[in-house]
Amino acid sequence: MNSRIRNILWCLSPFFIAFILQFVAGFMSSGMWLAVVIHNYTGSTMADLSSAFRSEESLATYMDITSFFYSSISAVVFFVMYFAVFYNKKGKYYNKAPYVTPGREPRFSLKNYSLVKVLIGSVLLVGGITILVNFLLIAVSTAFPDWLEEFIELEKMAGLSGDVSFLTVFYAVILGPVSEELMFRGCTFEYARRGTGAAGAIVIQALLFAAMHMNKLQSTYTFVIGLALGYVYYITGNILFTILLHILYNGFQFIQPDMSGAVNTPVAVFLTILCGFVITYASLLMFKNSVLPEKEEGII
Repeated sequence: MNSRIRNILWCLSPFFIAFILQFVAGFMSSGMWLAVVIHNYTGSTMADLSSAFRSEESLATYMDITSFFYSSISAVVFFVMYFAVFYNKKGKYYNKAPYVTPGREPRFSLKNYSLVKVLIGSVLLVGGITILVNFLLIAVSTAFPDWLEEFIELEKMAGLSGDVSFLTVFYAVILGPVSEELMFRGCTFEYARRGTGAAGAIVIQALLFAAMHMNKLQSTYTFVIGLALGYVYYITGNILFTILLHILYNGFQFIQPDMSGAVNTPVAVFLTILCGFVITYASLLMFKNSVLPEKEEGII
């Protein structure tokens, strides 16, 4: 089989591995979930016990435990996969390929970067993408109200509506970003780049990232986020930066203020969206310029 076709097929493997890991995590968390529900059970009949298992609080607990197990396991699995496949046995040097642009090989290091530009670019990108995603959500949910209802129900089940637990925040802000970046911007992107080139890899990993969320409305904006993160990974070659961006973006969603009332005219909407594009573009330029030329050995 042609190596490019083989790599295109392999780029789908993290996606299917993730579903297997979700099943394993669901099985592992079932016992703990049963113990928690029974421990907190105060009823006296089987009907009360059945209601306790079906309650929103109980389902949110199950989702929390499952998400924790899944993200923890997948982070380890895809970290090992990323290094085993794309680095040499010592885990230090990139396994170079002729169709990977020299100087853009992935690195797991902070050397040869302007960290000030990386931090500024991170803040700008989170702000710009948040603006664009918010307006995209408004447009899509207006066009497809059923998608919004489905999304709201999913948030309730996941425990993301109202008061959220520490485990939910820890998963959404730390474990989830780490595992997803290693899965999509790491393994999926690298396999796809060997089969389609960088542009194809950016689109493929974003599509799979969106599909992984299993929700029409959420998949719409996660595709946009996936494109931005994929491009940052490509121009910097550093998975640590996309992990940082993902953490910052998810964390900001818990604290961002409601600005919908401040943007209530067509002109204000247009200018705000324009600012979102400008800020996003500026952030990508900042990331591109953050990569410093490597110092040649023997030159002082």
